[in-house]
Amino acid sequence: MRMVGRVPYQRWKTARGYARSRENAVLFGGASMMASQVYSGFSLGIRRLCGGYAHNAMTSQLIKARNLVGQGRLPELFPAELAAMALLRMELGPKTKALGAVVARLRRSVVGNPGLAKRLAVAERTLKEAEAKRFCHAWLDTASGRLQVVGLALAAERMPLKAKERLEFRVHAEVVAVAGVELEAKAGAGSLRKYVRGHTDGKHVRQVTGWLRYSEEEFGDGYSARLRVSGEPCSVPRLVVVAVEWRAVRGGRFRKLEGASIVRLGGVLRVDQAEAIPVPVVKKLPVRLKGEALARRRLLIRTLLEKFGMARKGKKRKIRKRKVLPLPKYVELIE
Repeated sequence: MRMVGRVPYQRWKTARGYARSRENAVLFGGASMMASQVYSGFSLGIRRLCGGYAHNAMTSQLIKARNLVGQGRLPELFPAELAAMALLRMELGPKTKALGAVVARLRRSVVGNPGLAKRLAVAERTLKEAEAKRFCHAWLDTASGRLQVVGLALAAERMPLKAKERLEFRVHAEVVAVAGVELEAKAGAGSLRKYVRGHTDGKHVRQVTGWLRYSEEEFGDGYSARLRVSGEPCSVPRLVVVAVEWRAVRGGRFRKLEGASIVRLGGVLRVDQAEAIPVPVVKKLPVRLKGEALARRRLLIRTLLEKFGMARKGKKRKIRKRKVLPLPKYVELIE
């Protein structure tokens, strides 16, 4: 028996027998560059929900979708629309197939090792959560900028909850600008062609709802929200990514339902559509102070007016006695 020696790099670059291998390497590099561009646009919150090896999963989907470009085995361009078509039906998050394999392995091992019973129960509960999430879908209405999340009722019915637990969820929505990846000009002799990423001038937009208590009366038909899009012009398409996160609450404690989390591509905004969606204007209401904070503020303003001789003349109003900090401390801070 002998060890087979490795192929020298110079031979791999020039030999005819490795022409297909070189094409596969260049193709994988372009798809990986596009997937990395999409994945790097996600916030840390969505990356945590994507699960492991999400970047590799997107790369394999883009390689499978290269035939849609119609330029042979090695396309000259990986457009952003190709990434949208490839990832539109893709579901990022805990995989049901992988979790099923873990449960099957633990069931075989628990016979001789009863200590694995607790791990088996957790794995089975996570598998049920992952099976429930497949009913959630999300899409974007580009005409009105309305984001729709449906299937919450079907997913909530199949959640493995413990006694006296209630469901809560929150929705992440992000707009990621994605530029195309183009194959560079013909390289010189003895060198490989590679893909080069285009320029991205769009800003990432992120919005997250607070934790909403699920009830069939309120969210039985789904969840709807207005998407906020930056009003600045963008020369590249934008991908709208939607994630739904669940947790079970009991009293003052909660536990995350990691298996039920789902990340999907909700839609694509072309250059003209992104500028057409109106940006909702949110008016910030003034903060109203109550109780002790209001008494402190009134006392501070009155003291400063008297200090600089700007107090209004007239009958002084009585201030209710409250437990406030000493007055000199406020005056020293202002001075």
